[in-house]
Amino acid sequence: MPDATEELKLLIRTRHSLVTVRTTDEAYATTLIRKAGEELKMTVLEWSVTDGLRQTFPNRRGTIAGTDKLFGAFGFVRDNDNRQLYVFKDALGLLGDAVAQRVLREAAERCARDTSTIFLIDAGGDVPDALSHLTVPFEIAPPSDDEIRDIVKRTVRKLCAFGDAQIEMTRKSFDRFLASLRGLTRSEIAHVVGESVLGDGKFDTGDVQRVLEAKRNRLRRTGVLDFVPPPDACPEVGGMESLRDWLTRREGAFSRRAVEFGLEPPKGILMLGVQGCGKSLMARYVAARWEMPLLKMDVGALYDKFVGETERRLRRAFTTARAMAPCVRAIASKPLGRCR
Repeated sequence: MPDATEELKLLIRTRHSLVTVRTTDEAYATTLIRKAGEELKMTVLEWSVTDGLRQTFPNRRGTIAGTDKLFGAFGFVRDNDNRQLYVFKDALGLLGDAVAQRVLREAAERCARDTSTIFLIDAGGDVPDALSHLTVPFEIAPPSDDEIRDIVKRTVRKLCAFGDAQIEMTRKSFDRFLASLRGLTRSEIAHVVGESVLGDGKFDTGDVQRVLEAKRNRLRRTGVLDFVPPPDACPEVGGMESLRDWLTRREGAFSRRAVEFGLEPPKGILMLGVQGCGKSLMARYVAARWEMPLLKMDVGALYDKFVGETERRLRRAFTTARAMAPCVRAIASKPLGRCR
């Protein structure tokens, strides 16, 4: 996977003047931009509705006069001919004003000539049509398994240094703990690890349940997905001999040994049938057999009266599910009823 900092540096060097970063992990995105600025020897200025526009790298300075409002901050960028990086936090939701859009467009055009870049970091919000042709999206990839391991070790090591933790985790339990953290952001991982350790003063097998509860709470906030931990035992299933035999033969495909061997993991299973034939039961069976979490998506919760909202919820649901992979995903829908 390409390095995120290198991808940012490429966007900057190729004169992309306006970049949108949609993420809830604002701190990590800001850190990446600061690192890119350091390696490119460029000054980084950041704006927020509370602080206005101020320089944060290489030296932190006070707020620039007249930039407490978004209009003034964009005007400063437009009139500044220095080669710099600008980070605007939560600005997309404030771009409904046509005047602010106009100033931002002029600022972006100026940055394209000066090889400067404006980053709009926001968890939501839409880019106005007048600016869509100028913007380039940048996706923050979820943390890899190695990055998750580093965050956990760094957090536990810090807590142990202050005498707040005792490690009682076996290797097998530690691998399961790491796997359960997939799908959380970097800041969420650090918080969950801290809560797990400080909750009882130990880092042990029982902390896996804390992670599962944190993931369940995060998914509930989406209103579309529900998280079901792996069942302790496989439910009793009648029939389905071919499928159960296939699950037995492929259950080791997600192991580290299989990855090192180069074995490609299964992509998915499509089960079709009338109501009550056992589709949901088999989804729970797969989750229990392969010891994976089960994500249930309620199709009825996807629909919204506003244009584009249904599609946005669906994209967010699939993005969250991909970040939590490997997992079992089940789609639950209600019958449409008979037509008369």
